[in-house]
Amino acid sequence: MLEVLKKQFTVQWKDWMGMTLVPLGAWILGLGLHYMVVRLDSTVTSYFPAGTGMAVLAAGLCTVIMGIVQLGIYFNMEVSMGCTRLRFFVSYYVVSFVFSACYIGIILLLNIAERVLEKRLYPNLSCEIDFLPYLLKGGILAAAAVCLVSGFCGVLILRYGRKAFWVLWAVWMICTIGLPRIHEAMEEAPNSLFGWIGNKIGFLFSGFTANEVIGIAAAVSLLSLAGAWLYLRKQQVMS
Repeated sequence: MLEVLKKQFTVQWKDWMGMTLVPLGAWILGLGLHYMVVRLDSTVTSYFPAGTGMAVLAAGLCTVIMGIVQLGIYFNMEVSMGCTRLRFFVSYYVVSFVFSACYIGIILLLNIAERVLEKRLYPNLSCEIDFLPYLLKGGILAAAAVCLVSGFCGVLILRYGRKAFWVLWAVWMICTIGLPRIHEAMEEAPNSLFGWIGNKIGFLFSGFTANEVIGIAAAVSLLSLAGAWLYLRKQQVMS
């Protein structure tokens, strides 16, 4: 199995290392944009670690894309070359998790660098949020969850093709466009349709504690892993 893991690492590492430039670029972009905003607005009394925030979003997006795109490609390639489905499944997820965890390490280093820069750039301003404790406590768990769920999405696309792709695309658009609009409506127009939906969602989740939310996320992740294996163990290789 160790030999399989080494081969899987050799296959995947160039893709993951290439995508590392995306969080780094997002970090630089976040730093630059926030610096300009602070300098142009004289009423600002606090700053936001936008570089870290952008890097986290970019790393999450990269992990999702890698999970969705890579799995189908490497499954067809490696299984057709004699690798068993079980060995592919284990080695793929292990290597993907290792690289996802490396992303967390990179973000931690970027956050530390940003903290040093911010103290020099904004010595008289307070920080709105400190990402470091959250990254230390939940970074690895979040990386594992994103890795497992995105892998399951990749399996669905491998199995069902365009049908699964368009369903996942619709879910993505709802999350990226619909949820921010609902949140805005909750604050500015609570009596509107989106405001009403947001209040109902807030009421639904308000009864859960932080540990319960973590438990639900862990359950979804484990179900995603189990579902991925149930599909892959009988999945035919596509040329």
